[in-house]
Amino acid sequence: MKEDIKYPAIGEAVTGNKYLMLSNERGMKIGGGVHSALNGRVFKNITREYLTNTYGKVESKEHAEFIIELAEVNDIEACASWCRDSFFNFYTDTSGDIHLDFFRGDTAKSDGEKLITIPMPPKEVEAVGEWPKVDSEFQHRESKQKGVILCVNDNFAWCKYPCMNPITVKIKDIEKPKTPEEELCDEFEADFKELAGTHSISEMCKELYSKYSITKKKGVSDD
Repeated sequence: MKEDIKYPAIGEAVTGNKYLMLSNERGMKIGGGVHSALNGRVFKNITREYLTNTYGKVESKEHAEFIIELAEVNDIEACASWCRDSFFNFYTDTSGDIHLDFFRGDTAKSDGEKLITIPMPPKEVEAVGEWPKVDSEFQHRESKQKGVILCVNDNFAWCKYPCMNPITVKIKDIEKPKTPEEELCDEFEADFKELAGTHSISEMCKELYSKYSITKKKGVSDD
């Protein structure tokens, strides 16, 4: 955004496209659902004017909490009372101040409010053992180029390659890099298969021992 701003906020690009800005570099195109790498400094902050006299469907408790956060961060008085199947309503009072409340659909649009959609930010995968997850390393399946995952949204991941701006890629096109132990195991297996057809067991052992540092682990029996 051009001015100092707190996030989340609604931003408008020079193209007229509107984004739900989650930070100075992260946002979702409203109506497009695309999680993008952005430069917040070139966006105009239109949060209050965009939300004024609007209403829309609340999808969940988490969605309601995010809408309340969006309002409060942008100095809009917000009601925290939300119930199932309600709609958010940004209305103006007689003095022109904006307020957020939650009503049934017919009430939320009773003064001719405009229907809008406020997207829910993608859930970042944080569960231990799951992949892909935020801040985990990945590699492209074809190029094998490695990078770091910044965010996960359905079938897409927002990724950062070294020396490049973040980009959105399909999860099916990336994979979890192998650990150093797994890479060593693959290399050892390849060498073993290559030697197996032309060397005796004794020769194979000598060749492998000359290339790898092999030691017996404590507690392993000779049986």
